Amino acid sequence: MHEIAIAKAIVEGACAEAHRLGLAAIQRIRCRVGVLRQIDSDLLRDAFEMACSESACDGATLEVVAAPMTARCPTCGTGFDITGWDWSCPRCGAEGLDLRGGDELEIVSIMPDFSVSRANQGEHRHQAGHSAGRPIRSLVRNQQGRVARDE
Repeated sequence: MHEIAIAKAIVEGACAEAHRLGLAAIQRIRCRVGVLRQIDSDLLRDAFEMACSESACDGATLEVVAAPMTARCPTCGTGFDITGWDWSCPRCGAEGLDLRGGDELEIVSIMPDFSVSRANQGEHRHQAGHSAGRPIRSLVRNQQGRVARDE
């Protein structure tokens, strides 16, 4: 169940960004997950809820957006989504595609919770760790050991 490790990485990344921005709490996190990651969104949300305890994400919701598998045809250059088992180019029929997406795992946005003031911040400890200061988009992917190409 790799959803637990991913949820912890999302919380750590979001808390680091909240700390960097001086935010006391986070209300919502939106992340994009490629279909090739084979992540169960419901399990990820459950794991996220557990990982949020006593952090700036405590009480936050996680919105998971599925990213399709995408490819580019090396013959004609057409870009397209891959659905089902047909991996041939829809324009010229060529095979041997260049995969362009579907293995993403990134935090797209965080929404601050402005109802929690800096004075009440003691209830929301930050888990910035060693990742503070790096772009939030790269945090989750780097901690998973794979980096999807940004197109």
